[in-house]
Amino acid sequence: MQNYYNGANTYKKIKSPTLLGKLFGKNERTIRRELHGGKVEHLNTHLGSIIEYNAYFAQEDAESKYSAKGPELKIGMDWVLVNKVSLMIKEYHYSPYADMVSF
Repeated sequence: MQNYYNGANTYKKIKSPTLLGKLFGKNERTIRRELHGGKVEHLNTHLGSIIEYNAYFAQEDAESKYSAKGPELKIGMDWVLVNKVSLMIKEYHYSPYADMVSF
């Protein structure tokens, strides 16, 4: 999509999210969100700024946002449990996956 949107590598420049959506078989709103999340400011040869879509930046941004998702850890803030588990692993060479019935 980057080549079409920016008109790079001999691709015809297509700025319309509707046309890009039809081209890639995606909803127009999906294309708009992708374009919005992947726009970055570049400097051109005359030291002016130009805003273009960058697929690499969009991917990195999405991965960083998704890495923060998910449930909180079950161990949470239970420091007594953390210390006990650490002791069992370090001192008694228990596996973190071992059945710790002795608690």
